Amino acid sequence: MKTLLRIVLIVVLMMLITSCASRYLPVGGEGLMVVNDAYLYQDNKAEVVAQNRYWVREPQNLNDYFTTFYVTVKNRSGKKLDVQSSDFALLDQDGNQSDPLSVDQIENILLHNELQYLVIKNIEEQDDRKMVTINDQTDTLEQWRRSKRNLISDSFTFGDIFPNAKRTGYLFFPKVNIKNDELTLIYKTQQMKFRR
Repeated sequence: MKTLLRIVLIVVLMMLITSCASRYLPVGGEGLMVVNDAYLYQDNKAEVVAQNRYWVREPQNLNDYFTTFYVTVKNRSGKKLDVQSSDFALLDQDGNQSDPLSVDQIENILLHNELQYLVIKNIEEQDDRKMVTINDQTDTLEQWRRSKRNLISDSFTFGDIFPNAKRTGYLFFPKVNIKNDELTLIYKTQQMKFRR
């Protein structure tokens, strides 16, 4: 009986994990190619590759707060291509629009949570007559510095792209509701549909 209960619990846990961790995959569309779970869109100005990809570096809890897409925009024209955050948007299945968040906005959200953690930990530890040590605070600060470096280096940056050059990185949107089975990533006028 105990063995059967363990097996059932493991199966339920695995189903829960896989249902929460499912990615959105491209469904194809006019003028779009699907290559390795990513959209490839080309016109005379740009080549755009977009994929729903999870963030796997520090800060590790980033996927709890944001929906992430990994995007490459390559300039195919003979002159500079201006790419701004307003060129991108994310629509859920009900048409609710989200705009990409800046690294500063992400840091503010995540740093606030880190500071809350330290305060709560101090309150909990105070009962045991122990306070969070300087080492704990230093470790948290160093982890935050690594996280910030990763965010800066791996985020998609906006601005001019020189001819034949490209920009690559993550776009961060507010976390979409788990009930959404379909998302649409928009680049300028091109819509790329993704489904679970």
